[in-house]
Amino acid sequence: MSIGIRTNNLAIRAANQQSNVHSQLGRTLDQASSGHRITRAADDAAGSAISIELSAQIHSNEQAIRNANDGISMSHMSQASVHTARDLLDRARELAVQSSSDIMSQEQRTYIDDEWRSILSEMKRLAQVTDFNGQKVSNGEEYDVQVGTGNTDNDRITLSMGSVRAVVIAVGVIDLSSDSATSQTAIDRIDIGIKTANSQLATLGAQENRLMSSIQFAQSHGEALAQSKSRITDADMAATTTQMTALQIKNQASASALSQASQISSGVIGLISG
Repeated sequence: MSIGIRTNNLAIRAANQQSNVHSQLGRTLDQASSGHRITRAADDAAGSAISIELSAQIHSNEQAIRNANDGISMSHMSQASVHTARDLLDRARELAVQSSSDIMSQEQRTYIDDEWRSILSEMKRLAQVTDFNGQKVSNGEEYDVQVGTGNTDNDRITLSMGSVRAVVIAVGVIDLSSDSATSQTAIDRIDIGIKTANSQLATLGAQENRLMSSIQFAQSHGEALAQSKSRITDADMAATTTQMTALQIKNQASASALSQASQISSGVIGLISG
């Protein structure tokens, strides 16, 4: 092999090798410091695209869980209004039983009826003012809760709110100030209202259980998505650190080789001077 002084081919090859090692070492350091196998799309274009899609699904799944929890909170608010209406009817039934006795005087029945009117007014007020996040929840309203990450009917659960107004309508018009016979009839009407309230509470409870099931599924689904993304993007730290050590040794060796190659041309000076 000829030796020239204008072009040092050995030094060029050594420099190229060191540049390649530097590039690989830089990528390995990025992986080791971040914990990610894919730090840029060039590392794995297909894996990068899949991981981005999985990230979107994971974030959407987390939001779906929050939506379901909000739905449960809304259901609790509706349950509270119906519970209150039922408790008020419990008191109203007690008053009806009291007024059903012939022992009560007409004046006393008037006092009893006044309390019933107050109970009725409070139930009507509940039907108007109970809301959750600005949405009415005590007049039988229906709301769709997004509990999935897709755009199908199976990704939504429809919540039917309780209706205090329906409870009031079920009781109907009763009068506890008239006589014992009228008050006895009122007992049956109030019982219908209580049954209506209990039926609504059962429906709300079943809907809440369904939301809880959707949360449990979403949590399991989210765990599976996270594991899938981890297998694609997370770096194998044992393999990464091993590779990094090997590249550091190569980097030192290539630096030494470049130094030696750079000195070869200096030998020509000795030939000329000799």
